[in-house]
Amino acid sequence: MGIKGDWKVSDPLAEGLSHEAREVSARVRSYARSRLGLQIPDSKVRDVLLRLTMAARDAGFRDAVSYAGHLFSSDGSEERDKVLASVLTVGETYFFRDRPLLEVLETTVLPEIIARRRKETDPVLRLWSAGCSTGEEPYTLAMIAHRFLASHPDWDFSVLATDVNDLALARARLGRYRPWSFRSPVPAPYEKYLRRENGRRRIGPELRRKVVFRRLNLAQDDYPSPETQNMDLIFCRNVLMYFDPAVRTAVLDRLHRCLADGGYLVTAAAELTYVDKTCWERIQFPRAVLFRKKWEKDPATASGSSLGARASGLLSRTPLSSNEVRVPWVLKWKESSPGKATDQPEKRPWNLSVRSLGTNAKRHEPASHAPAGCPKTPGIPVSRSPMEPAGGFPGDQGNGEEPVSERPRESLSEEDLQAVMSRGELDMALERVSSALEDGRIPDEVLRRMVRTLVQGLSNAGRRDDALALLARVGEQRKLDPAYPMLKASICCEAGDREGAITAYRQALYLDASLVPALLGLGTLYQTAGNVEKARRCWVKALKILEARDPEEEVPDGEGLSVAQARALFQRLLEGGETARPGARLPR
Repeated sequence: MGIKGDWKVSDPLAEGLSHEAREVSARVRSYARSRLGLQIPDSKVRDVLLRLTMAARDAGFRDAVSYAGHLFSSDGSEERDKVLASVLTVGETYFFRDRPLLEVLETTVLPEIIARRRKETDPVLRLWSAGCSTGEEPYTLAMIAHRFLASHPDWDFSVLATDVNDLALARARLGRYRPWSFRSPVPAPYEKYLRRENGRRRIGPELRRKVVFRRLNLAQDDYPSPETQNMDLIFCRNVLMYFDPAVRTAVLDRLHRCLADGGYLVTAAAELTYVDKTCWERIQFPRAVLFRKKWEKDPATASGSSLGARASGLLSRTPLSSNEVRVPWVLKWKESSPGKATDQPEKRPWNLSVRSLGTNAKRHEPASHAPAGCPKTPGIPVSRSPMEPAGGFPGDQGNGEEPVSERPRESLSEEDLQAVMSRGELDMALERVSSALEDGRIPDEVLRRMVRTLVQGLSNAGRRDDALALLARVGEQRKLDPAYPMLKASICCEAGDREGAITAYRQALYLDASLVPALLGLGTLYQTAGNVEKARRCWVKALKILEARDPEEEVPDGEGLSVAQARALFQRLLEGGETARPGARLPR
């Protein structure tokens, strides 16, 4: 199998690849760049080859090399896109991810859209999850929209969910999920949309009908289309970061054209800097950032709106007189008893002060986010989202209370940390986590997630020394927790520090000898160092651990991988596979 050009491995942990495997990886990376617009860094080569090997065995081929030869031949051209898209895109998603953002959506963005478009002849909210993976995000949006529109009987909604991965879309259409997809607890009012089936949960048929799944390659120039035009809201999170710069710019331009005037784009925090502010208005909340498409025509006449020259409504940055329009209404959800929400809405005027979700509240003056015509009455309580914990998010500033800065600082929350990191303030995030560590009030599981988030952010910013220093401090206080040496092993692998990664994996296994992901990582490091016998011992041990467990169970810290899938992985490795990457997560 010949290829054009040279392929050089710069990953210090990739030298164990055979010549044939290198040729396969070169061809797959070329395909990813030309067809999907994806950048596959050297450090991810072994991840890709491992997933291709698993796909090869499922298709009846001996290994990744023979399977790639088939896929890139004329006989395999029809299945090439489907197989390689599933190999190259592995989504990490779950229900109600990033609750502060979803609360802003429910209590601020959706009411603004309804108010701005209330005189249109087509009262339909159009939402799009671009890069929807296995469907958790679009179903979450559908739940929020369905419940919100209960107070607007004349309105309907639709959710378009697209992805390039056909296998992920097939799972999404089933709407059936393992517990790992619900690792962020479902707020009580939304439980009604879910049904329990044999240890899993399934989306109810009414909601499934509201979500349309389509295959769409964002890197290709086949949209805007009738189905993707005039969107009110587009979620495109953790997708842009994988495109090369030219493709990313083109994708953002097409998404901009797909939105209606005043429509919103939501990206991941790590993608905020990609969005060109010349054609987008950045809307900054204390714990969330959205981008709004600037009006291409006068909003006073656009789409039949009569909200006036500042029809941007709730998020308008210019105060309006109180006699321009009638005050709109939004739901105030009651709780009939502690922890139990009802579906009976109480109509209340919008609060003119956007809820302060963190210590940055002073940026948002009450009038600056008022819908047209609302009187300046900051004393009116804002409607509370059912996603908000009882008593509010930690650090919230209540109406009429003293400023947050004058109150004693509360224990750091995950939402606080995400807000600080979304603004790029890594030093502040590091200081807050260090203080929280000394404070000792944060539960172990929450601390693990926060440290993992910050370590990944520091590593992505090239600050691996700071990440390792943080892990060392945490490790001193949490000496019996294997999660932190596991994180250290991952950082060492990314840096090419084989010995550091081996030491960290061994420390994790000393604390918990049943950690299957640690056995995978350690075995792979031994394999690439040429110590096949040690690698096989790790994988045999992992297989024995898995054989004693229920096949339907999820592997602890295995990113949603089932025991049955993990067994198949280790069996393939023991049969002679050479394609696991040091530091790799268990692939789904």
